[in-house]
Amino acid sequence: MTLKTSIKTLAMGLVLAFGSTVATHATPVLLDDFNSGVINTATWEIGKHECVVMGCSFTQINSLCAAQSASYPCGGSDAVKDSLVGIADLGGGDFALFTQGDDTTNHWDQYVYSQSTYNAVDNLRCTWTSWWDPGNGSYSPEGSASGGGGNPPNGTAVNGPFHVNNQASAGGPVQTHSSNIEACVAREYSNTGGDTWRLEQDKSWGNGGSTVTDPPASAPIFSGAFHAAWDAANSKANGVMFRVWLDDTIGSAAEWSDDGGATWNMETDSREITLGGGSGWGAELGVVYLGWGTHHGRVYLDDVLLEDDNNLVPAELSEFLVD
Repeated sequence: MTLKTSIKTLAMGLVLAFGSTVATHATPVLLDDFNSGVINTATWEIGKHECVVMGCSFTQINSLCAAQSASYPCGGSDAVKDSLVGIADLGGGDFALFTQGDDTTNHWDQYVYSQSTYNAVDNLRCTWTSWWDPGNGSYSPEGSASGGGGNPPNGTAVNGPFHVNNQASAGGPVQTHSSNIEACVAREYSNTGGDTWRLEQDKSWGNGGSTVTDPPASAPIFSGAFHAAWDAANSKANGVMFRVWLDDTIGSAAEWSDDGGATWNMETDSREITLGGGSGWGAELGVVYLGWGTHHGRVYLDDVLLEDDNNLVPAELSEFLVD
């Protein structure tokens, strides 16, 4: 365990023991760095499918494979799967959660969701760090969103953080893209400049841009500067920090940092944008779930921080969020 980790652990212990007497701010809504080395199932539900042998034998969590076995039968090119959700030991007492897409086909079934809902009030926002792993997972070929045999980070995704439901509330397997999105950095990444990440909102891909007239047919693609940062994010040291905000009434915003949070780059902001007659568009639910999941490759999730204006990370911990 490094000195920084030790100080962070001590500071977190002081906050848990003494609460607001340690800092002028309240404790955050949620803070999880996964350094326990296990997934806290009281906080998170996970889903994955693994076709482990020929003949449709699946490893399942939360009854996911009961539904998936009919849709994705084993055999042929689907005989080997590596769809995973787990915890990785980064060394020095630092751990991170990861989701890992399968090797050949177009799946979004590997995910982590919050067990609980959170109220979308007081500028609710979620910050986390993600990066991809060049040594694990199968990536999409250039120019394609599906299939294996390509170069990282093509096909990677985070698809988080704010969702309409989780598996338990939906009554069955829920993928992390498309119809259950409330406000997410979404879609699969393309390292050829095609269909790639953007802020998607309001339970559908294609509702994520910002305009004062009409919602665009498709949300604006993130900038070239972001693409360069994600292309280089092949380790935690090179990881990208994300922050997504929910407006109390309508809309959301997404920003990112590649210098540990010292500077932030706003990509899309649709907060408080209304259309004719005063109606709005974009994220607008009163309660949300957290959730993330990749498409292909292995993508890490670490240092998850959920805050609102009345529940902020204590000042004493802010400099220790990045290990």
